[in-house]
Amino acid sequence: MMVHLLMQAAVATLPIQELGKADAACRQDEAGPAPMVEVVGLRNRRGLLKLEAYLPDDAGFLADGATLVAEGRVFRRLEVPPAADGRISMCIRVPRPGRYAMARP
Repeated sequence: MMVHLLMQAAVATLPIQELGKADAACRQDEAGPAPMVEVVGLRNRRGLLKLEAYLPDDAGFLADGATLVAEGRVFRRLEVPPAADGRISMCIRVPRPGRYAMARP
């Protein structure tokens, strides 16, 4: 119970835009599963590319990030500027091997 309350307090202090980002970034020489997603069909290369990873179930897919984090469910969010030219690949870390649903909000 105490851990759950502390987690909720920590989630409440994070800006919504930051939820899931710390665990999503791929870092060189860090072990663990990190699927690569190739982005195709962009109309332009302005703004940020956004990618989110969820467990593939109806209860969590596209649910509110703050709620998922408070419940201890998988939620990862990655936001990166697109490369000026060439292929675009995004690497997003996930907590363990398995199936995930990806969304580009």
